Amino acid sequence: MAGAENHLDLVAGIVAEEKFFNVSVLAIVRAVCSEGYKAQYKCVHPTKGIDGREIDVQLTVNFGGSSEAGWQVALIMHGIRIHGIDFEESYEDGDGNEQSGWHRHVWCPSVLSSEKNKFPVAGLEEFVSLEIFIYFVSRLMKLKWNRNDDGEMLDLTN
Repeated sequence: MAGAENHLDLVAGIVAEEKFFNVSVLAIVRAVCSEGYKAQYKCVHPTKGIDGREIDVQLTVNFGGSSEAGWQVALIMHGIRIHGIDFEESYEDGDGNEQSGWHRHVWCPSVLSSEKNKFPVAGLEEFVSLEIFIYFVSRLMKLKWNRNDDGEMLDLTN
């Protein structure tokens, strides 16, 4: 499945690189709070292919959740979560241990997924604000945002 067409063989490198999305943190907060607690943003990310040539891959970042249930972020490539952070009351970590709380979804190249490869993340409170969550996960996931905020709100009347 991994190959030149879908570039899933490059996921480990992409996860390790800084990824820029042309949206501000405040715009993400506004969108999540006004769109049913979900927002999605796309970017074209330049990376190096196996042969060393620069290629562009389409990435999507999804935000969702709530302060009560826990926030979620997922980095998506070709419809597959390649990295993410979220909260679950109960989950099995990547070592087979029962855990509870905040965890990171780590890419597993042998199964081309990060869905079941979960590892605990320390430093987040259970009822953290969305803005603090975004700043925290941005550092861990190497996500960069536009500093400029145009204050644009969605017109929900149409």
